[in-house]
Amino acid sequence: MAGEKKKKAFPDINKFHEKLYLDLESMIQKLDENLEFKMYAFVLNEKGSVESATRVKTVLTGEKGAKTQIKPEKLENHSEVLKKLRLPDECWSGDLEGLNRNIQQYQLSRTEPLQQKESLETEESMIYGLPDEGSVVAERKRSIVYAQSLKFSLFEGQKETCLYVIALDYVDPVTQEVFYGKSEFSFLKMFLDYYFKDYYVETTLESLKHLEPKYKESPRDFLQRLAKMFLGKMQAILENEKTLAWTASGNNPIGNQIAMLEGLQDQYIFSTLMDNLEGISTRTYEGESPFGCLLLIPSELLEGQHELIDYAIEFDRSDQSIPLEDSRRIRKLLELTSNKSDLFLISDGRKIHGIGEVDWAVLKETQNIVFRIDFKGLSRYEIALLNIESTENTDKKWEVKDGRKTFTMTTSLNIISNKLMGVAFRNPEISQQSFEPELLYRTLKAQFRNDHAEGEVAKDIQFARLAQVILEASKQKSGTMVVITDPDTAVDEVKRLRKQSTPVIKKLIDPQFISQLTAIDGAIYYDTRAYCHAIGVILDGVVTEGVGDASRGARFNSAYRYLEKFKKEDKQCVIAIISEDGMVDLIPEPESEKVNRKRIAAYLEYIEETSEIDDKIVVYYDRFLLGESGDSEIEVDSTHLFLIGDAWYNKENHFQSVKYYTKGLENKLEFEVEVRRKLGISYYNQSLSLEQERKKQLLDQALNQFELILDYCEANNKSMSSHNYNMMGVIFSSLAKNEGNKGFYLEAEKYYIKAIEKKDNAMFRLNLMRTEFIENKWKEALNSYLKAELLDFDYVNSHKNRELFIQRIKAEAQKDHEYLNFALKMYANIEDQKIREKSVLFQRLQDIASENLISSNQQAFDLPDDKSQDVN
Repeated sequence: MAGEKKKKAFPDINKFHEKLYLDLESMIQKLDENLEFKMYAFVLNEKGSVESATRVKTVLTGEKGAKTQIKPEKLENHSEVLKKLRLPDECWSGDLEGLNRNIQQYQLSRTEPLQQKESLETEESMIYGLPDEGSVVAERKRSIVYAQSLKFSLFEGQKETCLYVIALDYVDPVTQEVFYGKSEFSFLKMFLDYYFKDYYVETTLESLKHLEPKYKESPRDFLQRLAKMFLGKMQAILENEKTLAWTASGNNPIGNQIAMLEGLQDQYIFSTLMDNLEGISTRTYEGESPFGCLLLIPSELLEGQHELIDYAIEFDRSDQSIPLEDSRRIRKLLELTSNKSDLFLISDGRKIHGIGEVDWAVLKETQNIVFRIDFKGLSRYEIALLNIESTENTDKKWEVKDGRKTFTMTTSLNIISNKLMGVAFRNPEISQQSFEPELLYRTLKAQFRNDHAEGEVAKDIQFARLAQVILEASKQKSGTMVVITDPDTAVDEVKRLRKQSTPVIKKLIDPQFISQLTAIDGAIYYDTRAYCHAIGVILDGVVTEGVGDASRGARFNSAYRYLEKFKKEDKQCVIAIISEDGMVDLIPEPESEKVNRKRIAAYLEYIEETSEIDDKIVVYYDRFLLGESGDSEIEVDSTHLFLIGDAWYNKENHFQSVKYYTKGLENKLEFEVEVRRKLGISYYNQSLSLEQERKKQLLDQALNQFELILDYCEANNKSMSSHNYNMMGVIFSSLAKNEGNKGFYLEAEKYYIKAIEKKDNAMFRLNLMRTEFIENKWKEALNSYLKAELLDFDYVNSHKNRELFIQRIKAEAQKDHEYLNFALKMYANIEDQKIREKSVLFQRLQDIASENLISSNQQAFDLPDDKSQDVN
């Protein structure tokens, strides 16, 4: 009985998982739309053993309009989950704390900085630790893995635990480093912790059915509350009496985490820091939006004798000091700050002390925490954690001065700015910048996976150069486009478009000139080796229904039209579309499960609505979805592969349906009866037009699918469907004809009878009749035909082989009076007179009897060749 109750409760558990997934996915997309979100759910019993493992995921429904649904996928055990997350089995622990600790240690070991193969450093890239955009982008996919649990009782006296493992792929390096190495400063970590412990009401069996937010918040409301709390937390860290020092340059990042601030969590929401920053960021000055920098420095440093700040202007710290709440005055003062001259507003989080420069060497010695607030426009700002690292240069040498030998060297300070959170109109976000080189790398790698360049090292360098080109192009205030194709295509396209472009002798262009070269209308044209071929290129393309976005400008839509032309020609192209505000859109979009869903929806629509399929379009999609041109980082969900298989199946393109069904079944744990049925039918239909040897191979593969279905049904005490029995009969009949093996007809007859026993059907009766003909069971064949007529007269008399069946029965009746009398007697016993009146066979038999043309020495006339085939 307990087992039965558990089965009834588990659907509620899945609904519970789905609700958690939907809300969490919605929030993560608001934080950073480039993140790829995965969620795995375990149900643990009181002993901590895994009772079930499930991946909760978004899949397409197959309906028009790219509708999606949340679907749980049953997994075998925790090892399968760890494998999907690319984590070693040793990470698994019997407790949550141990699991997170093991994951953290493994992730940190994977995220050690890679040795750069080449640096394309620019002077600007060294200012405040901005990422070296020209350095080689690591191939390794950056990810964050996080575990959390919820406890509940399903039944009286039975406690269960839901353990959730969250994976976020394609995380930017700063967010990942802060999450694992400085987790107390991670907004993402705080968000995930609070989502599981403070977003929903306490979990009970009843709440599994009606899971509600604790404070009736929407996902957006919750994120805004968390943003306020996070800034409150940073202010609490800044004002804590104890020195919260940390060293980011140590070899053991785990030891660099700040201890939890006990008892402060409830106070975070009462902080005024976010309200004060909002007040400043929402004010204009002489019509201009706010831009500038504010440093938050512990008051003990500002009031001490550290001589940390060289003030250009220092305010009186008496009653006339400027509190942070005075947004009007601070907004004016913000105009005096400058990134270029490192002039900042200096604050302790409560009031403004002045405007000045920082002696970074003094700050490094104090090892205190400093936050930087960057105002980015109307109601937009970012908070960053500043870290100071010293590096020794290679100019070490011994010198002799005044008769003494002295060792000298130069030490440089790097000021690393780790963005912790951005805020736009009170909504938090964690994405780092308008252009992430890793996104470009992913897109180029996916599109040009067959382009091996001069080797992987060379490809990394070339892709890094292209990233630098796009970064510089993003500074073009009027916007522009960067087009990237393979070298041969670039030559051909520039030649074709020479009337609407300015071709140049291909060369590597110094990135510092890119913003000038993109000042004219049109795109700048590059190849994958980072050579420029033309500037001011006006792109053409093809207009395709459903492609583009009417809400976007001409540049965006022309890029999509040009890309669509490449798809139709089975060529690869990547375009960076840079808007006036410096934001960068890459098309095709960087590879992710979300992008794959869009691609699959487009492919399904193309298959279903296109009468004349273009082979080049098919090759383009198959390359991504089947991995036919190399391994893809994105695993295409089996559900989606089956949807495409169904689309080709309905289109009667069984060569394509076999490919997609087979691929989808490769990693599918659950047995898919309907998919295997369609796969078997697809193999069978492929075999119809082939020669003997190849025909046998496909028939064997078809039969194998139905035998697997039969074994599965028997092993699980499930009923085999009548149609599946019928198909086994059809396949055995085809094998018998192809091999000349009469024994296969006996097998076919056996399965037709099983199909009829399950559900009597005119189609099954006609298939059985055909094998009975071949086995010379004439009376049985006549009986099958007559019963088929009784079951579905219209179907039998519209059958394409009806005349052949009638000729066979008529021939036997003409040569055998006993058979003729047997047939007429069978029809005479039919109660439905309309059947006798309408039956063509009955009329033919009556004609034979009335004409009395049969004689004992008359030879039986020849029958036509058996060209009929069984019906499936």
